[in-house]
Amino acid sequence: MRMRGFTLLEVLVAMAIFALAGLALGKAMTSHLQGIDELKIQTFAGWIASNQLTELQRSKQWPPKNNQKGSVKMADTTWYWRHIVSETAEARMRMVEIQVSRDESFSDIDTRLSSFVVSPQ
Repeated sequence: MRMRGFTLLEVLVAMAIFALAGLALGKAMTSHLQGIDELKIQTFAGWIASNQLTELQRSKQWPPKNNQKGSVKMADTTWYWRHIVSETAEARMRMVEIQVSRDESFSDIDTRLSSFVVSPQ
């Protein structure tokens, strides 16, 4: 009775296939985790921008202050926000863009929210 097994070449080819599959799986997992992190950043930044717009609309200050800045702490991160106010063709209306960033210099803006604010009178 003669016993047959795998040759060294067959074992090396199988190991190479499993190594490539492992690398592909690792890359897919890394990409997925980066996507989750980016989604978390966008979600928190969106909430902050939405909160700022709500506060701006509730303040009833006319016209809204241009280049108003501030910061807020959320999810163990300091987020910086600023308002950019622009005039429109309608005198009683202003466009407000709220920018949110984790960088105080706003070199990397995480989200922008634009809306129009109407004079309360």
